[in-house]
Amino acid sequence: KGNRSRRYFKRLRFLIAEETMEFKKEDVFMRLTRQLTMKRLYIIAIILFTNSLYAAISRYPYLQPTEDLETSIGIAWETDNQQGGKVCFGIEGVKENEVEGKYQGTSRRNKNKYYALLTGLSAGKEYKYQVISDETTTPVYTFTTSSSALDFSFKILIISDQHFGEDIFKAKKYHQPYIDKIKSSFKPNLVLQIGDFAYGGKPKGCAQAEEYETGFTLFRDIFANAILCPVAGNHDITIPHNYDYRIFAEEFYLPQNGPESVNPANDYLKELNYSFNYG
Repeated sequence: KGNRSRRYFKRLRFLIAEETMEFKKEDVFMRLTRQLTMKRLYIIAIILFTNSLYAAISRYPYLQPTEDLETSIGIAWETDNQQGGKVCFGIEGVKENEVEGKYQGTSRRNKNKYYALLTGLSAGKEYKYQVISDETTTPVYTFTTSSSALDFSFKILIISDQHFGEDIFKAKKYHQPYIDKIKSSFKPNLVLQIGDFAYGGKPKGCAQAEEYETGFTLFRDIFANAILCPVAGNHDITIPHNYDYRIFAEEFYLPQNGPESVNPANDYLKELNYSFNYG
């Protein structure tokens, strides 16, 4: 009888302990769930807040060459909504001058394209600028106008065959290391992209310009501070073997000083053969 009682109480203690452990497990699980849920809510809130800050500008400003880079420069950007925008710029600060961006139509990614031509600039000077679109204000970037002075020095970055694809994460893996080095130590005034910016040929890739967008995203801070001067390569055609560089021409704003086309439908080809002086 005594042994049965001891076995009974021993079993009872075990059941109580087991139940207590389960309660503890559930308590810990609930606490972890609450903590993770709160963290997830914080992350979602941060993402939504960040997207609300940068939703207006989908492609950040990039510098484009003009025929006279001593006194003028082009700045382009794209927005999610057709809210326009302006470039604020100056030598001492960005509040000295402003130019409204002119609407250039809708891109193949259904973004609104804008271009501002800054004129009346002084040669051989570093300017600060930023783009304001709706309630979005970009960081302050810089550019340097050309000069024919003998003591004028500048840096040129020459890149080619990036073959940017649609997968930005894959592209970032290969390109980010040297991009970081360029931003931190080289800091060019000009970027000569001498062909094959895109991989090309895929209906969703080159035809919808997603591959170009990958490059603009990864090189955002470089193209915003250095004048981007691209040259079309064989991979930049829309569809292989028909030599249609229309998509390439739509992505950039280049000097219209190339040779005249015998076919008026090919006037866009003038942008493929352009010239400018720098230095």
